[in-house]
Amino acid sequence: MHRCLEIPDVLDAIISHLPAAPMEESPEARDFAAIRRRALASLACASRNFEEPALNALWRFQETIMNLLNLMPAGLWERLDGAMRPTRRLVQEDLKRLEHYSHRVKHLELWEQGPTFIHVFGALRLVLPANSALLPNLHFLLWTYSDGATYPFIDLFLGPELKALIFGGAQGCNAHYALLAKLEQSITPTLWTFCLDPPAPGSTPPPTNWVSNFARRMTHIKVFLVGAPINLSALIHLGGLETLHTFRATLPTSISIPEPPKGTLFSNMREVTLGIESGGIPAATEFVRTWNIPPVESFNGNYSGCIVPQHLEDFHGVLGTHCRLDTLKEFNLCLWDQSPGCLYPGHLLTSLILFHNLTVLYISAYEGYEITDEIVSSLARAWPQLEEFHLASVVQSRHPPRATLLAIRALAQHCPNLRALEMTFDAINVPPNAPLAIRQRSLPQLDVVFSPITEPRPVGQFLSGIFAELREITTQDFSTAMLWANATMFASSFGNPQPTPWSDQEEKEKEVVYL
Repeated sequence: MHRCLEIPDVLDAIISHLPAAPMEESPEARDFAAIRRRALASLACASRNFEEPALNALWRFQETIMNLLNLMPAGLWERLDGAMRPTRRLVQEDLKRLEHYSHRVKHLELWEQGPTFIHVFGALRLVLPANSALLPNLHFLLWTYSDGATYPFIDLFLGPELKALIFGGAQGCNAHYALLAKLEQSITPTLWTFCLDPPAPGSTPPPTNWVSNFARRMTHIKVFLVGAPINLSALIHLGGLETLHTFRATLPTSISIPEPPKGTLFSNMREVTLGIESGGIPAATEFVRTWNIPPVESFNGNYSGCIVPQHLEDFHGVLGTHCRLDTLKEFNLCLWDQSPGCLYPGHLLTSLILFHNLTVLYISAYEGYEITDEIVSSLARAWPQLEEFHLASVVQSRHPPRATLLAIRALAQHCPNLRALEMTFDAINVPPNAPLAIRQRSLPQLDVVFSPITEPRPVGQFLSGIFAELREITTQDFSTAMLWANATMFASSFGNPQPTPWSDQEEKEKEVVYL
């Protein structure tokens, strides 16, 4: 055998070229994963040099502990009433073969629910040495159990190498939050990633100190995604960690940041998601004031209750002065203020023009924004790299829209990469048709939300002159759905002919089939 095949890095590189299984859950993906497992097993058996790296790759990712149980003596486990149970008391000798493989498992996802493995966990706890983990080199753990009876056994998987702990599969399970008190003492503070789903809507929020005390123990956290409230001291502690780059939490309704931390925290944050317990967007503004000009790439806000436009304008202004202007790519804001007449002034959007590299704008407000052609045109010129533009609303505003098809034309003219567009505009008063010299070719679908329309033909003709690939127009107003369907048809017939049975497209598809 060639000497190069004695170098571990070379062997790992060879194994890495085996095709990875698709991530989606499908019969094809499962078949592909089975083929990969057989290939790794064959490679491990074919050569002593490949044995260790192939076995490491074969066992690295596990979605159940059943494969580990199968390594133990035959007849040791039986299934009764839907649960795996030991047929006798386990002894140290039962773990001998398992220990040869358990250190190879780096990624474990526990999806089973109910009492399937509760007795297995108990039996393993009795035979394992004190303070030892079943998988000593585990890096990633996904824990989906919502049954509190399983929680005392989570430390079976909390080894010294654990870097990511994800709670999932049971949104709103407050028992997951209660478990944090136990984890405070058993989990390593050098954890890199921690994720815990938000409480279910309508459920009682967990006590703030459950998450906050856990957060204050973290010293190297990179990703902290928690949907529950945390207190001020936990915020300041996390903000002082240079490792943190992704953050999600719910802020209290009002916070008061001491002077020293202002402008000194969260210096390396890339992605942030903020919620407010019950409105209070000034709390988000105060939180942003603590930032030390981080290179934020994605901002997500979810605020409810009464939201004053002036508070929103203040928030935009503070955001523009406390983070880098050239890095923000995605800005998502959901405003759930259901106060009567809550139509936000459109000029609030122009304060976001400072972020000149924006690619995604998603803003959802109950009645939306009062925008004009001039406002949309200024946004389009400021964001030439824009790919998604969403101005969503929940209900139809009592005020007629001021923006017209000219706003849509400005987006088509200045944003060649735009592939998703959602906004309300006036499609009753159609301006003179002014097709673009080079039509925009990236937008396949247009969401007109609550846009009024009376004559679909001129609207379709106007849209066909600016969008070359427009194939679908959707609306949330059922009373105009048929008119917009006709506008789609006219847009296609004027400038976007559909493929015919003998079109070039079908000929190409036939060639692919023959190949």
